[in-house]
Amino acid sequence: MKTISKKLISLFFCLLSLSFCFAQEERDPRLDYGDDNPLIKTEFDGIYCIKPHYNNKEIIEKEKPYIILVYEKDTKDFVKSFDNVVRDWIGMGGWNGQVVPTDYTFITKDYKQYVVKADKYTIQIIKKGKFENPKRTIRILETLCYAQLVLLLLIVVFIIIKQIKKPKSLQNQILQIQEEEKSKISREIHDTVVQDLRAIRIGAEAIQTEDSNQKNRVVEDITKCIIKMRNICYDLSPAELADAMRKDDDGIDLISIIETLCKQFTTKTNIDSSIQIDKSITYPLFDKTTCLNVVRVFQEILNNINKHSYATKIIVLIKPPAENLLTIFVIDDGTGCKIETLNPKNLKNHFGIRNMRERMSSIGGTVDFFSSPDEGMKVVLKIKTEA
Repeated sequence: MKTISKKLISLFFCLLSLSFCFAQEERDPRLDYGDDNPLIKTEFDGIYCIKPHYNNKEIIEKEKPYIILVYEKDTKDFVKSFDNVVRDWIGMGGWNGQVVPTDYTFITKDYKQYVVKADKYTIQIIKKGKFENPKRTIRILETLCYAQLVLLLLIVVFIIIKQIKKPKSLQNQILQIQEEEKSKISREIHDTVVQDLRAIRIGAEAIQTEDSNQKNRVVEDITKCIIKMRNICYDLSPAELADAMRKDDDGIDLISIIETLCKQFTTKTNIDSSIQIDKSITYPLFDKTTCLNVVRVFQEILNNINKHSYATKIIVLIKPPAENLLTIFVIDDGTGCKIETLNPKNLKNHFGIRNMRERMSSIGGTVDFFSSPDEGMKVVLKIKTEA
């Protein structure tokens, strides 16, 4: 009976000891330096330090160091790194319940021991040298991210600028191709159809017939066809423009080409035209691209006057260059129109006017229209000149 009682008492005390251990009221003998060594709070709430662990100096110096990284348990934010960690364990008893079995404790090369509260933090163990400073690395990663973002923005800006410039470049290429095709068509018509018509007219003139009126009508009709075909060829590629474009130099006399176009316009349409130029000054020469686009715009203006204005007279006024701009006014006495109809927003079907604007924009110039019903129209061309 006594034996059983002793066993029960021993078992009771064992259970009591275990309960004290799990109740965290027993001090860990490895860190028991007496009452002069309480847990010392650090700058981080939930991380404590214990005074140097000199009694394990030999063991500590032999241990291979590593690094412990401490993170916030909820947010996973990095808090602190402990370098030269040589020994660690999880869970201890003692310090009046300040350490629980799941807390993290470890010793560093400077013999200090730390306690990290598990309810606040988690830890990550890595090899020394692999990740020396997490905060620094995070800053580097952030910097790289910002650098990539800036690079991406620069690429986007570059693409946008390229796309903005691309239509102009593409438009110039299209215009160049169009001019080449016009010249080719003009030559083909002149060398084939016009020559054939001339041969037919000569043949018609040689026909022996008693009805001279019929013969004259045939010859007259053929002559009209020749004139029409010549006009088409001229519109496609004016001789003055073609000659200028074949020159090696870029100094083209735009004013003389405009004068010739006005004379040809009067001959073709019987609409009186006059050109006003200050003969006392020397007007600038222009490069091929500028000359080509201005001539095409001027031709389109004359064509619109012939087709739509019912004008009897036009005046072309060329002002002396001012502020690196040459200004050309084309004024007719036709029926005019409501200027709102020429607003860029209403030009979906006005291909001619839209084309004029695009051509002038491609050379850094402008074309503006001023008109009212029954008051004719004034078109103003502004062309950049060299400073």
